[in-house]
Amino acid sequence: MVFVLIVIDGLQIYKKKSQAQWNEDIMMLAIADCNAGIPVKTTARKYGLPYATLYRHWKKGSSNAQLGRFRKVFNDQQEVLEYASQNNVVILSLPPHTSNKLQPLDVAVYGALKIYFEQEINRFQKTHPGRIVNQYDVARLFAPAYLKCATPNNAIKGFQSTGIWPINMDVWEEKDFAPCSTTLTERNGANSEATLQETTNRDVGTLLTMMSDLRRQDSKVHLD
Repeated sequence: MVFVLIVIDGLQIYKKKSQAQWNEDIMMLAIADCNAGIPVKTTARKYGLPYATLYRHWKKGSSNAQLGRFRKVFNDQQEVLEYASQNNVVILSLPPHTSNKLQPLDVAVYGALKIYFEQEINRFQKTHPGRIVNQYDVARLFAPAYLKCATPNNAIKGFQSTGIWPINMDVWEEKDFAPCSTTLTERNGANSEATLQETTNRDVGTLLTMMSDLRRQDSKVHLD
């Protein structure tokens, strides 16, 4: 499996442990290392913990009692939202059935990537008659295809054409999202299509207003 990612402001991604391996003892060991002077980023990598979570608990001086059930640290969505709000982080979530229009990768990279990857596979099969592409061949076939389409220019166009950045509220019209109405379902008999549409419009409007305010506050943000 190949994961593809484009971001406006990318950070390094470290190998993590599976959630089943996260436990309170690991967090306490990690905090102890941080208290001993080992950098938080190094410690997070060592124990396979999310950097932001480890940093937050280390700064708070969390004790075993304060941590409570360790599962809550990683799965409590309300805590994530509160932390984001307190630290000026805007969480942008795409509405259902809109990734083909609002996901920068879908719009600017994936289409070309599929074509180039297929070309690499065809070229490989012509030079290796009867050979089936296996998991060990994927990386060397995927790399040249990826490098052709995953360019800075395409990434920038992906964010621009979707209206995510620079923010453009006029990129899409209501009719562009009409297909998603066919899959709207009532939940507990209370949410009608009109109610869902009203809620979506309100949430998106609020989010765009927040992002516009952030853009005015930070005029130095550019896509170079």
